[in-house]
Amino acid sequence: MNSPLSVTTARRNNGKMQIVVGLLCSQDGTPVAIEVFEGNTNDTQTMHNQIRKTSEQFHAKKVVFVGDRGMIKSPQQKELFEVNFDFITALTKKQIEKLMEQNVLQLSLFDEELSEVILDNGKRYILKRNPRRTDEINKNRQSKILKLNKLRRMNLQSWNHLEIDEKLRTIRLVTDQEKLQEISKLDGCYCLMTSLNVDELDKESVHARYKDLAMVEEAFRTCKTGQLNLRPIYVRKQNRTRGHVFVVMLSYLLIQTLREYWNTLDMTVEEGIELLKTLCTVEIQRDGNIPALYVPKPHKEIEQLLTLVNIPIPEILPAKIKSNQIKSNQN
Repeated sequence: MNSPLSVTTARRNNGKMQIVVGLLCSQDGTPVAIEVFEGNTNDTQTMHNQIRKTSEQFHAKKVVFVGDRGMIKSPQQKELFEVNFDFITALTKKQIEKLMEQNVLQLSLFDEELSEVILDNGKRYILKRNPRRTDEINKNRQSKILKLNKLRRMNLQSWNHLEIDEKLRTIRLVTDQEKLQEISKLDGCYCLMTSLNVDELDKESVHARYKDLAMVEEAFRTCKTGQLNLRPIYVRKQNRTRGHVFVVMLSYLLIQTLREYWNTLDMTVEEGIELLKTLCTVEIQRDGNIPALYVPKPHKEIEQLLTLVNIPIPEILPAKIKSNQIKSNQN
């Protein structure tokens, strides 16, 4: 069986005037479709449109939706099954703890190497502990301890308390090591769940597809900042807002394509585009003839950028094409 197409979905709120943007990406991170929702729309509500669009508009037959913990919940899983789609998602910490209480999962299964639990009903859980994330959580916990005056607000009272010695006039922070150990037992641990069977996708591939969500996050970062600057404040009407967001998605697709073409160069796509802006033409008119735009030989770096995207550089352009021009009359 061929590997199924993996479709990833995510959302973002933007600015004080809020909109929610649902983005579908293919397995390699290529944007497939984008949709705009009202700002009070939650993640799970955006999923219905994405499922129907993929099934009815794209007529896709074998699709795996990949979404984070807040995206693909039980109702969304049921809807995916109705159109014969599969999913990959992650469990929350509470869900993991509940499965451990039911003895479905054991703490010993969380290791740097992937492990897997397959239930009789076909559910699959892929487990891993990320040591780097474990260290990050521990450092964050230690930094909170330094802020004793914010003890209650920082939610540390469950495993720390202050002992006050009035005679010695001292205050001592006491950590309950047993409680701390219980709280931190799942630090860096995560558990993925999928409806795919082992023959369709092994645990390594399931894990890899979930990690591909990072490409969607990269897409949103690129769309929201820098040159694309996706914001709802530029337009007021609903259809114009959707048009603006659609153009931003197409622009990101162009950036992604240029990134592939220019991956051998020591420059970013943004730097390459800024360099291309310096390309100009010279308007030439000889003895009253129709003027023409002469394209001077570009700088070596510009020539390399255009060559890598297979765009030939013409010597002459029709005069009606306007660009950054240096006018020159020659007799």
